[in-house]
Amino acid sequence: GTDGKLNAKGSRGPEEDAALVVVIDRKADEENGKLRIEKSTHGRSGIEVPIRFDTERLRFVEVETRL
Repeated sequence: GTDGKLNAKGSRGPEEDAALVVVIDRKADEENGKLRIEKSTHGRSGIEVPIRFDTERLRFVEVETRL
């Protein structure tokens, strides 16, 4: 939807039948973002993981958080 949340119910798309839906939320001009588990039929949903885009290796990596 327009609020950044997944609206899978009634979408008739892959999200409706999927067991797991993961969304990468990052602006194109920024390295940092977050990975969100929007739907998980076999675990928790609503989990957010801070990530960073590694431009040298063209991959996303988890940002280490200190407690």
